Amino acid sequence: MEDEQQLAKVITEMPNFVQEYTLMQSMKQYFAALRHTRGHNPEGSPIDLEVLLLLKLILGSVDNPIQTLHSVGIIIIGDEIAINANYLKTFLSTCRSRINNSMKHLGWELSNHDKTTKSELLQPLVDRKDSRNWTIRIIPPTSAVYTFIHENPSVRLRMTTNQPQELSLGQIILEPGQGDDNSDQYKKDASSPNMYGMKMN
Repeated sequence: MEDEQQLAKVITEMPNFVQEYTLMQSMKQYFAALRHTRGHNPEGSPIDLEVLLLLKLILGSVDNPIQTLHSVGIIIIGDEIAINANYLKTFLSTCRSRINNSMKHLGWELSNHDKTTKSELLQPLVDRKDSRNWTIRIIPPTSAVYTFIHENPSVRLRMTTNQPQELSLGQIILEPGQGDDNSDQYKKDASSPNMYGMKMN
């Protein structure tokens, strides 16, 4: 009986796994092609627009965007973004130095959280030991990413960085009056063959 229940659970979750796996492979192929045509020059393909594209595609394609974003090396916390460059470079087909230098050049400054606060902010997605592999940067208010996360709070692990809380995986603290009202629009955008002049095959 227990085996049957476990099998039923696997079958139920399989479509989500296949959907996420397909999305991951498509993103890798797209950015590999982008690097081939535009190279690693930040001006050829700004890193903030690449992050925005990832956010839109993931929000419009999976049921748990926070978990999937974590898998590619992104965690949104309040108005800040945690980056694991080792993860992210794989999906963007680039190198750590391009990611870090481009973000610094665009004004995505490093936050001043101490180690304890940083670890608490990244929980429950990242354990204390692994938190050293993540850097937290402040998203400039002028960035399109800043606007997007305010319009789509479901991509945020937390709504604030002021008071870290113990959260269950995927739990969201929504701002009053906010929800997923804009998600349909971004799902529509994500399904478009051209987004910021970039085509997904």
